[in-house]
This record gives sequence, structure tokens and C-alpha cells, in this order.
Amino acid sequence: MNFYLDDYDRITVLKNERLLNGNLRVFVNNEDVSYDLENDEEHLFVVMDHEYEDRDVIRIVLHDEEYEVLPRFITHTERFDEEYKTDVYGLGSFIDDDHTLFRLWAPLSKSAYLVYEGQEKEMSYLGKGLYEIRAEGRLDGRTYHYKVLREKAYEFTDPFSYIDKDRRDSYVIDKRKLYSERIVPKPYSSVSIYETSVRDFSSDKNVPFEHPKKFLGLIEEGLTLDGEPAGFDYLVGLGISHVQLLPVFSFDLDRTEYNWGYNPTTFNSLERSYLVSEDPYEQLKEFRSVVDHFHRNDLRINLDVVYNHVFRQGDFPLEKMLPFYFFRYDGDKVGNASFCGNETRSEGLFFREYLKLITGRFIEIFDIDGLRFDIMGILDKRTMKEIYEHCKELKDDFIVYGEGWNMGDLLPYEERAIIENGRDLKHIGFFLDGFRNTMRGYKFSDEDAYLLGAVDKRSDVKRVINGSHYLGLEDDQALNYIECHDNYTFFDKVHKFFKKEEDQIRICKLGLAVVILSRGIPFLHSGQEFLRTKKDIDNSYNCPDEINMLDWKRKNRYLEVSRYCHDLLSLRNSIDLFYREDVRIEFEQYYEVLIYKLDNLRVFINPCVFDHIYADGNEYEIIFDGNGFNNYVHDGVDIPAFSVVVGYIR
Repeated sequence: MNFYLDDYDRITVLKNERLLNGNLRVFVNNEDVSYDLENDEEHLFVVMDHEYEDRDVIRIVLHDEEYEVLPRFITHTERFDEEYKTDVYGLGSFIDDDHTLFRLWAPLSKSAYLVYEGQEKEMSYLGKGLYEIRAEGRLDGRTYHYKVLREKAYEFTDPFSYIDKDRRDSYVIDKRKLYSERIVPKPYSSVSIYETSVRDFSSDKNVPFEHPKKFLGLIEEGLTLDGEPAGFDYLVGLGISHVQLLPVFSFDLDRTEYNWGYNPTTFNSLERSYLVSEDPYEQLKEFRSVVDHFHRNDLRINLDVVYNHVFRQGDFPLEKMLPFYFFRYDGDKVGNASFCGNETRSEGLFFREYLKLITGRFIEIFDIDGLRFDIMGILDKRTMKEIYEHCKELKDDFIVYGEGWNMGDLLPYEERAIIENGRDLKHIGFFLDGFRNTMRGYKFSDEDAYLLGAVDKRSDVKRVINGSHYLGLEDDQALNYIECHDNYTFFDKVHKFFKKEEDQIRICKLGLAVVILSRGIPFLHSGQEFLRTKKDIDNSYNCPDEINMLDWKRKNRYLEVSRYCHDLLSLRNSIDLFYREDVRIEFEQYYEVLIYKLDNLRVFINPCVFDHIYADGNEYEIIFDGNGFNNYVHDGVDIPAFSVVVGYIR
């Protein structure tokens, strides 16, 4: 039988016959306390004539048996947040000249201990949930963890550490050694995002990576395959502005040899399997060196962060530090809007401040340029706004975007960071599933897709080409995509319906064109530009490298498509009409061809199997067609099947 403290004066217990027929007594710090009883169909509520005070010990005596009352949803009250408010920047380990300070926030614990080198040292309680200990000497590079006592002992790594050794210990880091001068890449014309995985990028054995599947594999130069650039050199030449990495912070493989990284085991420490060095400082420098190298080559790095759920709630350091606080509950059961077993409670004051600290640290230590939030719709609007504002203060061109899907019902609708509430989240971007579903269809078997020839979807196409205005959002909030790490690749779907390689190539090039030339931010999945395949697998999160790796031979096989992608990005970057919000888009239909107009620029989109010739009495200077950049003048415009042509009216 469990008794829970769910408010400052309220204890909850599930009803049972033994409870209802017993003589129940309540003791606070060994003092008998009077109470009233309330109930519903499932629970009995003990309402005390006493309000909880810091470090009270509350016991229930029933039938001469004693039960400790466990703090639970008292942690969800505004009063708790106010009474235990603390400066999160004062938590963690700090090295001074001749000592090392450790400070932990663990409200509702009876005692706390620092554990290092086989020793346990009790920490002093400072009030407001704070514990502290000052250790003699500079423990730079030494390992430690915390132990707290509640109804039993809990041991965990420091959620405020800069890096952990493993799931048991954190490293003491002198943060003064971490800061280095920023390398500022050249300004970009417009944002374009290229998503890849640290592991996938360098796991192809046909390319001689020195550090395959590691952070350092991302920046190896001079690699070629059959005379063509591979790896970093290829990426630099593609023309994108931002590279988005799938999760790089510690995650669980979930009993497999491969995982994308959406099983977070901490929010603060780099994923060990991506690191080469054993030294904690060198490990931190490894990832910083990746970001710096990208910046030297005028590329920027965004990180995919997973703050909406954790791998195993009971094992998560924050949960061990303070149970129940960091997760939402539906009655007695943990919420599961993520469909991963739990959902975090971002609206908690301490959690919000923690996320701001952690994301800001990634800028200060690693110099990253943006964040992509996994299932952002589970998080609350206020937290997302404050994270964005905090990051922008640290880096004025920082970008934030995420998945704004409306999932779960525990957080009030008006508080969710979902696309439907995007008007309240200025400059925070959203993946546009409307764009994806219109252009390629959602399901693998879905033939009703514009890029597969469903020309009757033109009204939907006009709406999504025009960015997110139909949702009341701005252009910088619209992420246009037809492919990402989730689900099957676009090529795999095209391959299902079109068996001729010539048709497959033309349709995949058309897909790249509509993503890159539409209003908003183009988002590309790595390898999409050379017809990446996952062998029709819908969810390859735990499949082997053979399925998930970037196949650099395939890049060479479909070199014309990757070069076409490069030309598309160059076209977009060189003509500001594509991304200027003050330029209005107008549309015209010509048989199956859709024409959209940007001042005197015309983009002709032909999604059908027939070639078309457009003639309106004007002379056109054609600058781009199915082969990439071109330059010729013609009275009419030839628009082959499954292609895009771009030209100016002369």
C-alpha cells in the first residue's frame, strides 16, 4: 500500500478494504496530526490539518503497521516551484584554486552524498533542496556521482556535468578550459538544412574513413571514391547552409547494434560511441573541432535534441534526483504522448530553466548554430519561447525548429508548442506535413501524390508552395520537405510506382526542385539527392549499417541528380525572389503545368507524363531546366514530363 503526498496538505492512497476498515493515524515528525477524509471511486484522500514544510517526515500508521508517505504530485504545484526555486547555474561541480565545490538540487531527499574514488561524503543541506560539499584539492578530470536517500538510496550521474564517463560517473571539468574563440562562417543568403547521422555519414566501407561512425569522420578531407569527392568534401560542395545531426547526446541502443539516438539516457553528455578519445577534455574538443571545421568551410551545425521523453524513466538521472517532477501523469499513470513510455513536464520551472541552461551551454561550449526539437508539440509554448530567446541572445543568427505535431492531451491545447499555435511562437520553425503529404503522399501505398502525377491536387500545391501563410505563419517558420530520417525514402516510393530508371530520376529531381524552390526553408535528407534507398523499410531506427549508411557509390551512380541539387541550391541562393517575404507569389495553370510567378521570374512545374510547350507571346530567357543551369532565349517554354523550368520574361 503506497501513500503519496500530492499537495502540501493532501495524501492520496488507492482504496482497499483493509484501509477502509482500519484506524488510520497521521504523524508529522512524530507528532500526531488531525485530518479529514475525502474520496472518489478509486482513491481515499487524507487532508491534514498541517501543511508540508521542508524536510518534514510524514508517516501513516494503520493496523499497527507503519507506512512512509512518499512525495509525489506536490512537485507539480506552483507553490513547490516557488519555494524550491534556485539558480540552476550554481549547480554542478566547480573548480577553484585549491578546492572543488559540488552543489546538487534534490528536494524531498533526506540526505545526499558525493561519491568519488570509492568514498561517500555526506553533503551539507543549505535549504530549498540544495546540498553542497567542498572537497579539498582540484579534482580536475576525476569522476564522481551522487547518492540520495529517500525511501531508499538512489545513485546517478550529475545532470549538470559537461560530460560523463559512463552511466555511472560524471567527470569534474574546469569549464574555464573549454572556451575558445569562435570561427564565424560567411553569411548565407538563405537557410537550407541537410539532415544526416554521425554514424551513417561515414559507415560506408568503400570509402577509407580513418574514423568511421565517429564525430571525427564528419570532417575528414581528401576522401574520394572512383575519382569523385566523398564525405566532408562532397558536403562542402553541395551548397547547403546548415547540417543537422541526428541526436549526438547519450542514448541507449535498446538491445541492438544500431540506433538513431531517440532513446536519451541523459540530456547533457555526448554519446560515447561517437568519440575517439578517452580523455574528457579531448572528448569535448572532438565535437567542438567538428563544429569549428564546418564553420571554416562556411557551413553551420544544428543539433537534433530529444527533450519530450527519455529512454527509461526510472533510470534517468533527473528522475532519480527528484521523482515525479519531470514527467506528466494522467492520474496515477505516467503520460505517453511520445508513444515511448513517458512524456516530460517541460512546464515545470526548474525543468524549463535546466533546458535553457543546457541548450545555451551547447552554444557556449560547442558553438552550434541551431536546434531541431524532436516531437516539439509535447513541450509547452513558454519553454520553447524562452529557449529560443535565450539562444538568440547568445548567437543572433541561431535558428530553432521542430516537429509541431499535436500529440497527447495532458498539456492544455493552448499551451502546446504545436503548429496550430505557431502564431504565438514567432521565428520558431515547423516541419510542414501538409507539404510532404501533398507532394509525395503520406503512406507508402498512397498514389494520391502530386509528384507522382496527381495533377488534380494543384489547389493544395499552390497553398503549400506559398510557405506556411495558409497557417498564419511566416516564411521562416515553414520547413518544406518530402523526406527525412523517418519513414521510407522518396526514391523507394517512386520505385514502387515507376519501374523505368529514367522516370525515377526525373521524378526525384522534380521532388528536389519543389522543396528547394518553394517559399520557406528547404529541408533535405542526406542521400535524397542521390536517390537514397532503405530497401522499402518504413522505420529503420534499429536496422544495421547496410540499410542506414550513406552509400557513396550510389552518389557516383546518380551524380547527375546530386549536381542538379547543387544547381538548385545555387539558383535559390542567387535569386532573392525565392525567399523575400515582400515578393508576392501568383499562380497560373496551363493544362497540367503549374506556373508560379515572382515578379518577372517564372517557375514552370510539370508533374505529369506528357511534355508541354508554353507560349503566351512573350520571349523567355531560360536560366534553369531539367539539366540544371542553362542560358538560352526562346519564344516558348519547353517543359518536359516530370520537370521544372525557370526563366525570366524578357
